[in-house]
Amino acid sequence: MTKNRQDTLIRAVFIVLTALLIAFAGFVVQLSLADAPMSEFGVRFQEFPDLARSMLRGETGIPLDRLETRVYSDVILHDGHLQLPFGPVPVAVLLPLALLPSAIFPTLSVTLLFLAAAGALIFRIARLRGLSENDAAWIAVAYSLGSAVAPLAIPLANSWFVLLIANVFLLLALESHLTERKTWITGSFLALAMATRPVSAIGLLIYVLLTSRYERAGGRKLEAGSSLNTSRIPPPASHLLSLLLPLIFAVIIVGAYNHLRFGDFTESGYGIQWLADPVLKERMIYGAMDLRYVPQNLWYFLLKPPNIVGGFPFVIPDGMGMGIIFGSPFILYIAFSARRWRQMAKPLAAAAIGLVPALAFFASGFSQIGYRYAVDVYPLLFLALIAAWGSRVPRFAKALIVFSIAAHLVWMVVLLT
Repeated sequence: MTKNRQDTLIRAVFIVLTALLIAFAGFVVQLSLADAPMSEFGVRFQEFPDLARSMLRGETGIPLDRLETRVYSDVILHDGHLQLPFGPVPVAVLLPLALLPSAIFPTLSVTLLFLAAAGALIFRIARLRGLSENDAAWIAVAYSLGSAVAPLAIPLANSWFVLLIANVFLLLALESHLTERKTWITGSFLALAMATRPVSAIGLLIYVLLTSRYERAGGRKLEAGSSLNTSRIPPPASHLLSLLLPLIFAVIIVGAYNHLRFGDFTESGYGIQWLADPVLKERMIYGAMDLRYVPQNLWYFLLKPPNIVGGFPFVIPDGMGMGIIFGSPFILYIAFSARRWRQMAKPLAAAAIGLVPALAFFASGFSQIGYRYAVDVYPLLFLALIAAWGSRVPRFAKALIVFSIAAHLVWMVVLLT
C-alpha cells in the first residue's frame, strides 16, 4: 500500500470513528435527559421524525394525539393534523430515525453530526484558500463552536435544525464551486439548501454567478476567484442551465409538497401560522416583509448588546438577537483589512444581498444566541474573513476565537439548564 493510500485510509477511519463517537454521545445525552425536567429536553425536537413516521403511514401531517407525549415547536394546526412550515429535506434527512422502534428519537446525534460536518467543510474551504492545517483548524472551531452556528445543534426548536441543515448544504455547494466540480453538483447542493429553507441559497447563488468565468480562448473554466491575467467571458448558457436546473426542480418539489399539505403551491404554512397568532400579527406593522424593518434587524445582527443578569454568567444573549460584535468579535477583523478589499468584495457583496430577506423580515427570531437568520450568509462571511487574514490567522484573532468559543459554550449550557 502506497503512503498516499495509507494516509487516506487512516483519515477515513478517523472520520468514521469520530462520527460514531459524536452520534453515540448525542444518543447517550438525549436518553439520559429523556425523563429530566429541564425544558422537557428529552421529548423535544421529535417533530421531523414523527412527521416522517406519519408519512410512511400515508398521512401528510402529525396526528394530534402525539401532543400527549411530545413538546413541539413551530407546528401549525391544519385540517386536523400538525404541520411544519419548512421544506421537505429535513423530513427526508431524519427519515431513517422513523424506522427505529424507540419512542424517543436520538435527534441530538444528528444535530451534532451536522455541526461537525459544518466545521469539517469550513476547514476544507480554508485549506483551499491557502491556509495551513493549523490555521484552517482555527477557522473550523471558530465557525462551528464560536459563532451563531453552534447553538443550532441544540434541539430546542426544530427551526434551528433547519438552519443548520441548510448551512451544511451551502458549505457543500461552496466547496464544490471552489474545487471546480461539475456545475450541476454545485447547483444540486444549492437546490437542497433551497428545499430546506427557500431563501437560504440566494447569497451563495449570487457569489457562484459572480465568480464563474471562462477563458476566452478554448472556453476552459477557471478556478473561482482566479487571479490569472487572461481575457475572460461570462459562462455560456449551458453552464448557467446546469447550475439553475436543479434549483428550478427544487422549486417544483417544494411547491408540490406545499400543495400536498395545504392545497396551495405557495403556502408553506407560515401564512396560516401568522394569521393564527395574534402576537405575530401585532408585530407585522408593515406586513411580513418590508425594508422598514432593516434598521432594527441590523441592530440585532451587528450591535445589540447582551442582557445583564444578577448571577452567572452575568451576561446572556437577548432572545431577539445579539450583535456579532459581542458574540463573535473575531469576524470584525474584516473591517480592519482595507488592503484586502479586492479579494473580499465579491463574498461580502453576495452576503449583503443574501441577507436582505432576513433583514426585511418582520421578526428577528426568538430564543436564540446571536442573530440566527444571518447564518445563511456565514459561509460567505467566513470566506471574506479567510481572505482578510491572508495566509495565517493573527494571534489577536485567535484570542478572540477562544473568547467566542468559551462564551457560546457557556451560553449554550445556560440555555439548556
